[in-house]
Amino acid sequence: MTGFNDEILMRRIDGELDAATAAAVDAAARTHARVAERLASLRMTTVAMRDAFPVMVDPRDAALAQCIARAPITRGKFGLCGWPEWLRPQTIAAGAALAAAGFAAGVMVAPGIMNRPAGLVDAQGRIADVALVEVLDARLNADGQDTSGLSVGLTFKDHEARWCRTFQDAAKALAGLACRKNEAWMIEALVPSHSAVGELRMAGSDMPTPVLVAVDDLMGEDTATATEELQARDAGFR
Repeated sequence: MTGFNDEILMRRIDGELDAATAAAVDAAARTHARVAERLASLRMTTVAMRDAFPVMVDPRDAALAQCIARAPITRGKFGLCGWPEWLRPQTIAAGAALAAAGFAAGVMVAPGIMNRPAGLVDAQGRIADVALVEVLDARLNADGQDTSGLSVGLTFKDHEARWCRTFQDAAKALAGLACRKNEAWMIEALVPSHSAVGELRMAGSDMPTPVLVAVDDLMGEDTATATEELQARDAGFR
């Protein structure tokens, strides 16, 4: 794509490129259809993410800044401000521990889910829900939902040549992405979903944006065709 990777295109969208590079990207988009299409796709994803996760301004930030500006600094400490609740070491430590637990298990936690549902994932991040494992192992996209509301969507190989599949659990209102590693399925993304059990939908049409972003980030090859999906399933996704 004329040498412009996704990082450069995203920096163009965010206005972070110098004038000369930005002009070069714009010129390429006018003359190369693939650059224009990718730029448009990334721009749509960016807009969707901003709409889904708006930036929240905490009014305490301004108050803390004013306090710091007025306070004398002695040995690196703010003499008059102290530690507000949200900056106390124990609060930060608790937040860091929660984040570390999520990253260690490979789980992208989105607003609305602060902890993984009990029984879904074991301590090593492997999917422990037997029904979901069976669906990821054996079900095809064309099969749609099973009787409990579980279904699979996209199937593809990531940059490490692992097989990955998106899934939805309508009964638990969850959607996610799992990849095969060491004979087990590992959660890569998990977010709320609003599909209803038995409701007929096009595959992937209602997949939450954070899951699609995770797919875009991990995808190493094009999504599998129905034939390739069947062959991968029959080979145990190895």
